[in-house]
Amino acid sequence: MQTPEIIAQEWERIYRAKQDLRTALTERGVSLPKDALLEAYAPKVRSEIPPLVEIYKEQQFFQTPQERLPKLTIAGSYSPVKLAWLFGRCPNLLEAPEVIGIERASSLHSLLRESRAVRGALVLPDLPVCLQMDSLVRECSNIQSVTIGDAPICEDVNYLAAQCTQLQSLTIGALPVVRNIEAILYLCPEIERFETHFGDKITSAAWAFNYCTKLREITGVIDLTKVTNLNSFIAECPALEEVRLKGIQDNLILHQSTHLSLESVRYLITEAQQVTGKTIYLSRKLTERHPSELVELGKAANAKGWTISYR
Repeated sequence: MQTPEIIAQEWERIYRAKQDLRTALTERGVSLPKDALLEAYAPKVRSEIPPLVEIYKEQQFFQTPQERLPKLTIAGSYSPVKLAWLFGRCPNLLEAPEVIGIERASSLHSLLRESRAVRGALVLPDLPVCLQMDSLVRECSNIQSVTIGDAPICEDVNYLAAQCTQLQSLTIGALPVVRNIEAILYLCPEIERFETHFGDKITSAAWAFNYCTKLREITGVIDLTKVTNLNSFIAECPALEEVRLKGIQDNLILHQSTHLSLESVRYLITEAQQVTGKTIYLSRKLTERHPSELVELGKAANAKGWTISYR
Protein backbone atom coordinates (compact mmCIF):
# COMPACT_ATOMS: atom_id res chain seq x y z
CA MET A 1 0.00 0.00 0.00
CA GLN A 2 1.34 3.41 -0.96
CA THR A 3 1.77 5.84 1.88
CA PRO A 4 1.05 9.59 1.52
CA GLU A 5 4.80 10.17 1.58
CA ILE A 6 5.39 7.81 -1.38
CA ILE A 7 2.50 9.40 -3.32
CA ALA A 8 3.96 12.87 -2.68
CA GLN A 9 7.37 11.76 -3.93
CA GLU A 10 5.80 10.30 -7.07
CA TRP A 11 3.94 13.54 -7.81
CA GLU A 12 7.16 15.46 -7.29
CA ARG A 13 8.93 13.24 -9.86
CA ILE A 14 6.10 13.75 -12.34
CA TYR A 15 6.25 17.51 -11.84
CA ARG A 16 10.03 17.61 -12.40
CA ALA A 17 9.71 15.40 -15.48
CA LYS A 18 7.03 17.72 -16.86
CA GLN A 19 9.27 20.75 -16.33
CA ASP A 20 12.23 19.00 -18.00
CA LEU A 21 10.01 18.04 -20.94
CA ARG A 22 8.80 21.61 -21.32
CA THR A 23 12.39 22.88 -21.28
CA ALA A 24 13.43 20.32 -23.91
CA LEU A 25 10.52 21.32 -26.15
CA THR A 26 11.42 24.98 -25.80
CA GLU A 27 14.99 24.18 -26.86
CA ARG A 28 13.53 22.62 -30.00
CA GLY A 29 11.48 25.71 -30.77
CA VAL A 30 8.15 24.40 -29.44
CA SER A 31 6.41 26.69 -26.97
CA LEU A 32 3.81 25.69 -24.38
CA PRO A 33 2.17 27.84 -21.71
CA LYS A 34 3.45 27.28 -18.20
CA ASP A 35 0.06 26.04 -17.04
CA ALA A 36 -0.38 23.57 -19.93
CA LEU A 37 -1.71 20.20 -18.79
CA LEU A 38 0.48 17.13 -19.26
CA GLU A 39 -2.08 15.78 -21.74
CA ALA A 40 -1.25 18.68 -24.10
CA TYR A 41 2.38 17.72 -24.54
CA ALA A 42 2.08 14.65 -26.80
CA PRO A 43 -0.18 16.34 -29.42
CA LYS A 44 2.15 19.33 -29.47
CA VAL A 45 5.17 17.12 -30.13
CA ARG A 46 3.36 15.24 -32.91
CA SER A 47 2.17 18.43 -34.60
CA GLU A 48 5.31 20.55 -34.42
CA ILE A 49 8.36 18.26 -34.32
CA PRO A 50 8.70 16.13 -37.42
CA PRO A 51 10.44 12.82 -36.65
CA LEU A 52 12.76 13.27 -39.64
CA VAL A 53 13.30 16.16 -42.04
CA GLU A 54 14.46 15.44 -45.59
CA ILE A 55 17.33 17.30 -47.23
CA TYR A 56 16.81 17.89 -50.92
CA LYS A 57 19.09 20.80 -51.86
CA GLU A 58 22.25 22.75 -51.06
CA GLN A 59 22.01 25.64 -48.59
CA GLN A 60 18.70 24.28 -47.28
CA PHE A 61 19.35 25.60 -43.77
CA PHE A 62 21.69 28.46 -44.72
CA GLN A 63 21.49 31.26 -42.14
CA THR A 64 18.69 29.53 -40.20
CA PRO A 65 18.09 31.37 -36.89
CA GLN A 66 17.33 28.17 -34.94
CA GLU A 67 19.55 26.98 -32.11
CA ARG A 68 18.96 23.30 -32.89
CA LEU A 69 17.64 21.31 -35.81
CA PRO A 70 15.77 17.98 -35.78
CA LYS A 71 17.32 14.77 -37.03
CA LEU A 72 17.82 15.01 -40.79
CA THR A 73 18.02 12.53 -43.65
CA ILE A 74 19.04 12.79 -47.29
CA ALA A 75 15.98 12.50 -49.55
CA GLY A 76 16.05 9.30 -51.58
CA SER A 77 15.39 11.23 -54.81
CA TYR A 78 18.21 13.73 -54.23
CA SER A 79 21.13 12.84 -56.49
CA PRO A 80 23.92 13.72 -56.76
CA VAL A 81 23.98 14.74 -53.12
CA LYS A 82 25.63 18.16 -52.78
CA LEU A 83 25.50 19.71 -49.33
CA ALA A 84 27.44 22.94 -49.87
CA TRP A 85 26.68 25.58 -47.21
CA LEU A 86 23.96 23.31 -45.79
CA PHE A 87 24.35 24.80 -42.29
CA GLY A 88 26.51 27.78 -43.25
CA ARG A 89 26.36 31.08 -41.37
CA CYS A 90 23.75 29.90 -38.87
CA PRO A 91 24.27 32.52 -36.15
CA ASN A 92 22.52 30.67 -33.31
CA LEU A 93 23.11 27.00 -34.15
CA LEU A 94 24.57 25.35 -31.04
CA GLU A 95 25.40 21.85 -32.27
CA ALA A 96 26.21 20.09 -35.50
CA PRO A 97 23.01 18.40 -36.71
CA GLU A 98 22.87 14.65 -37.33
CA VAL A 99 22.39 13.82 -41.02
CA ILE A 100 21.39 10.27 -41.91
CA GLY A 101 22.87 9.26 -45.25
CA ILE A 102 25.59 11.91 -45.32
CA GLU A 103 27.96 9.24 -46.67
CA ARG A 104 26.17 9.75 -50.02
CA ALA A 105 27.44 13.33 -50.31
CA SER A 106 29.76 14.24 -53.17
CA SER A 107 30.34 17.75 -51.82
CA LEU A 108 30.57 19.04 -48.24
CA HIS A 109 31.92 22.43 -49.27
CA SER A 110 31.40 24.94 -46.42
CA LEU A 111 29.03 22.54 -44.64
CA LEU A 112 29.10 24.45 -41.32
CA ARG A 113 31.17 27.42 -42.39
CA GLU A 114 30.97 30.52 -40.19
CA SER A 115 28.42 28.99 -37.81
CA ARG A 116 30.31 30.42 -34.90
CA ALA A 117 27.99 29.32 -32.08
CA VAL A 118 28.42 25.59 -32.81
CA ARG A 119 30.18 23.87 -29.93
CA GLY A 120 31.29 20.35 -29.12
CA ALA A 121 32.04 17.80 -31.83
CA LEU A 122 31.32 17.10 -35.48
CA VAL A 123 31.56 13.40 -36.36
CA LEU A 124 31.31 12.22 -39.97
CA PRO A 125 31.50 8.61 -41.21
CA ASP A 126 33.52 7.26 -44.13
CA LEU A 127 32.75 9.38 -47.19
CA PRO A 128 33.27 7.07 -50.19
CA VAL A 129 31.99 9.46 -52.89
CA CYS A 130 32.99 12.84 -51.45
CA LEU A 131 35.16 14.94 -53.78
CA GLN A 132 35.49 18.10 -51.68
CA MET A 133 35.42 19.08 -48.03
CA ASP A 134 36.98 22.50 -48.39
CA SER A 135 36.00 25.02 -45.69
CA LEU A 136 33.98 22.29 -43.96
CA VAL A 137 33.99 24.01 -40.54
CA ARG A 138 35.91 27.15 -41.46
CA GLU A 139 35.54 29.91 -38.87
CA CYS A 140 33.49 27.74 -36.51
CA SER A 141 35.31 29.48 -33.73
CA ASN A 142 33.78 27.46 -30.87
CA ILE A 143 33.85 23.93 -32.26
CA GLN A 144 36.24 21.70 -30.28
CA SER A 145 36.54 18.43 -32.16
CA VAL A 146 36.15 17.20 -35.75
CA THR A 147 36.34 13.51 -36.69
CA ILE A 148 36.03 12.31 -40.29
CA GLY A 149 36.35 8.78 -41.67
CA ASP A 150 38.14 7.71 -44.84
CA ALA A 151 37.53 9.82 -47.95
CA PRO A 152 39.21 7.78 -50.70
CA ILE A 153 38.41 10.07 -53.67
CA CYS A 154 38.39 13.47 -51.95
CA GLU A 155 40.76 15.92 -53.66
CA ASP A 156 40.13 19.17 -51.81
CA VAL A 157 40.32 19.91 -48.06
CA ASN A 158 41.62 23.47 -48.26
CA TYR A 159 40.62 25.67 -45.30
CA LEU A 160 38.78 22.65 -43.84
CA ALA A 161 39.19 23.81 -40.23
CA ALA A 162 40.83 27.20 -40.74
CA GLN A 163 40.28 29.78 -38.00
CA CYS A 164 38.66 27.28 -35.64
CA THR A 165 40.27 28.98 -32.68
CA GLN A 166 38.95 26.54 -30.03
CA LEU A 167 39.59 23.36 -32.04
CA GLN A 168 41.55 20.82 -29.99
CA SER A 169 41.28 17.75 -32.21
CA LEU A 170 41.06 17.10 -35.96
CA THR A 171 41.03 13.44 -36.97
CA ILE A 172 40.73 12.47 -40.63
CA GLY A 173 41.00 8.98 -42.12
CA ALA A 174 42.75 8.11 -45.37
CA LEU A 175 42.95 10.84 -48.03
CA PRO A 176 45.03 9.02 -50.65
CA VAL A 177 44.29 11.33 -53.61
CA VAL A 178 43.94 14.70 -51.89
CA ARG A 179 45.53 17.51 -53.90
CA ASN A 180 44.73 20.69 -52.01
CA ILE A 181 45.49 20.96 -48.27
CA GLU A 182 46.01 24.72 -48.34
CA ALA A 183 45.27 26.32 -44.93
CA ILE A 184 43.67 23.10 -43.65
CA LEU A 185 44.50 24.11 -40.06
CA TYR A 186 45.37 27.76 -40.55
CA LEU A 187 45.09 29.73 -37.30
CA CYS A 188 44.10 26.87 -35.00
CA PRO A 189 46.06 27.84 -31.90
CA GLU A 190 44.70 25.13 -29.57
CA ILE A 191 45.53 22.02 -31.59
CA GLU A 192 48.57 20.11 -30.30
CA ARG A 193 48.75 17.00 -32.47
CA PHE A 194 47.66 16.06 -35.98
CA GLU A 195 47.90 12.67 -37.65
CA THR A 196 48.14 12.71 -41.44
CA HIS A 197 46.99 10.09 -43.92
CA PHE A 198 47.69 12.03 -47.10
CA GLY A 199 48.90 10.35 -50.28
CA ASP A 200 51.47 11.60 -52.78
CA LYS A 201 49.15 13.77 -54.91
CA ILE A 202 49.37 17.07 -52.98
CA THR A 203 49.92 20.10 -55.23
CA SER A 204 48.78 22.98 -52.99
CA ALA A 205 49.80 23.37 -49.36
CA ALA A 206 50.47 27.03 -48.52
CA TRP A 207 49.48 28.13 -44.98
CA ALA A 208 48.46 24.56 -44.10
CA PHE A 209 49.59 24.79 -40.45
CA ASN A 210 50.35 28.49 -40.22
CA TYR A 211 49.81 29.95 -36.72
CA CYS A 212 49.14 26.61 -35.01
CA THR A 213 50.94 27.94 -31.99
CA LYS A 214 50.49 24.88 -29.71
CA LEU A 215 51.09 22.26 -32.40
CA ARG A 216 53.81 19.90 -31.16
CA GLU A 217 53.60 16.88 -33.42
CA ILE A 218 52.46 15.95 -36.91
CA THR A 219 52.61 12.19 -37.36
CA GLY A 220 52.86 10.49 -40.71
CA VAL A 221 54.78 11.69 -43.77
CA ILE A 222 53.58 14.72 -45.74
CA ASP A 223 54.68 14.24 -49.34
CA LEU A 224 55.30 17.69 -50.88
CA THR A 225 57.09 16.48 -53.99
CA LYS A 226 54.56 18.14 -56.33
CA VAL A 227 54.18 21.39 -54.34
CA THR A 228 55.89 24.47 -55.80
CA ASN A 229 54.62 27.04 -53.27
CA LEU A 230 55.23 26.50 -49.55
CA ASN A 231 54.41 30.04 -48.47
CA SER A 232 53.98 29.99 -44.66
CA PHE A 233 53.26 26.25 -44.86
CA ILE A 234 54.25 25.63 -41.25
CA ALA A 235 55.38 29.08 -40.11
CA GLU A 236 54.60 30.53 -36.67
CA CYS A 237 54.53 27.12 -34.96
CA PRO A 238 56.81 27.74 -31.94
CA ALA A 239 55.94 24.49 -30.12
CA LEU A 240 56.57 22.16 -33.07
CA GLU A 241 58.90 19.25 -32.29
CA GLU A 242 58.15 16.45 -34.75
CA VAL A 243 57.22 16.57 -38.45
CA ARG A 244 58.22 14.55 -41.51
CA LEU A 245 58.24 16.56 -44.74
CA LYS A 246 59.18 14.77 -47.94
CA GLY A 247 60.36 16.16 -51.26
CA ILE A 248 60.33 19.92 -50.65
CA GLN A 249 61.38 22.14 -53.57
CA ASP A 250 60.43 25.62 -52.30
CA ASN A 251 61.69 27.95 -49.57
CA LEU A 252 60.57 26.70 -46.16
CA ILE A 253 60.16 28.82 -43.01
CA LEU A 254 60.80 26.82 -39.85
CA HIS A 255 62.88 29.19 -37.75
CA GLN A 256 60.05 29.94 -35.30
CA SER A 257 60.03 26.23 -34.38
CA THR A 258 62.78 26.45 -31.79
CA HIS A 259 62.09 22.95 -30.39
CA LEU A 260 62.27 21.10 -33.71
CA SER A 261 63.91 17.69 -33.34
CA LEU A 262 67.16 16.74 -35.05
CA GLU A 263 65.32 13.78 -36.61
CA SER A 264 62.82 16.15 -38.24
CA VAL A 265 65.62 18.25 -39.74
CA ARG A 266 67.54 15.20 -40.91
CA TYR A 267 64.48 13.74 -42.64
CA LEU A 268 63.68 17.12 -44.22
CA ILE A 269 67.15 17.50 -45.75
CA THR A 270 67.57 13.85 -46.69
CA GLU A 271 64.25 13.81 -48.56
CA ALA A 272 64.53 17.30 -50.09
CA GLN A 273 64.73 17.61 -53.88
CA GLN A 274 67.64 19.02 -55.87
CA VAL A 275 67.04 22.77 -56.32
CA THR A 276 68.67 26.02 -57.30
CA GLY A 277 68.70 29.05 -55.03
CA LYS A 278 66.23 27.87 -52.38
CA THR A 279 66.48 28.35 -48.61
CA ILE A 280 65.43 26.47 -45.48
CA TYR A 281 65.08 28.76 -42.46
CA LEU A 282 65.87 27.10 -39.11
CA SER A 283 66.16 28.34 -35.55
CA ARG A 284 69.65 29.31 -34.39
CA LYS A 285 68.89 27.45 -31.15
CA LEU A 286 69.14 24.16 -33.03
CA THR A 287 72.84 24.80 -33.64
CA GLU A 288 73.35 25.16 -29.89
CA ARG A 289 71.85 21.73 -29.25
CA HIS A 290 73.27 19.86 -32.25
CA PRO A 291 76.30 21.81 -33.56
CA SER A 292 78.24 19.02 -35.27
CA GLU A 293 75.19 17.24 -36.70
CA LEU A 294 73.87 20.42 -38.28
CA VAL A 295 77.22 21.15 -39.90
CA GLU A 296 77.03 17.79 -41.66
CA LEU A 297 73.36 18.27 -42.57
CA GLY A 298 74.23 21.73 -43.90
CA LYS A 299 76.80 20.19 -46.25
CA ALA A 300 74.23 17.67 -47.47
CA ALA A 301 71.72 20.47 -48.08
CA ASN A 302 74.31 22.57 -49.94
CA ALA A 303 75.05 19.61 -52.20
CA LYS A 304 71.40 19.65 -53.25
CA GLY A 305 71.39 23.40 -53.93
CA TRP A 306 69.87 24.50 -50.62
CA THR A 307 71.01 27.27 -48.30
CA ILE A 308 70.39 26.79 -44.58
CA SER A 309 69.69 30.11 -42.90
CA TYR A 310 69.65 30.25 -39.09
CA ARG A 311 67.59 32.93 -37.38
